[in-house]
Amino acid sequence: MSELIFKAIVSGPKITNGSLKYKWSVDGGEMKDGQGTAFVTIINFNLRKKSVTVVVEVEGLPARCVSRASCTISV
Repeated sequence: MSELIFKAIVSGPKITNGSLKYKWSVDGGEMKDGQGTAFVTIINFNLRKKSVTVVVEVEGLPARCVSRASCTISV
């Protein structure tokens, strides 16, 4: 079984990684594990759709920081 692994990298002078919470969502595949962490593993890609989109929302960042990111890849 093939897997895709996505990683959220958060950095900055006022960021404490231990206090961050990660909320992942996926379209075009199934989340195997990683909800709540900086990594997520995706399995069971929908080959008919031909792409996988992963969105991460990070809680615990300073108010002016971007807290949402997404990535779409072809499979």
